[in-house]
Amino acid sequence: MDLTTYDAILRAGTSDGQDWSVRLYSPSWPVKDLQGLQNQTIRAQVYFDPKSQRPAVIETELGLLWAMAGRSAYRKQRTI
Repeated sequence: MDLTTYDAILRAGTSDGQDWSVRLYSPSWPVKDLQGLQNQTIRAQVYFDPKSQRPAVIETELGLLWAMAGRSAYRKQRTI
């Protein structure tokens, strides 16, 4: 069992978008594929839950990432 905590920082592709920090469930694919990519941008398609308007699924070229349930799993980021 993997006890590592995973988070995604989502930055909108447009200046009027909202940035998010999202707690993730452990990916089903090898996480070592992401090692060394901490400071690099990974393009992704983000799907929002229609009811809560929060990120629910993040689709990357490496695989799907699922957002954890609950309000504490999400935090809107301040844009600098």
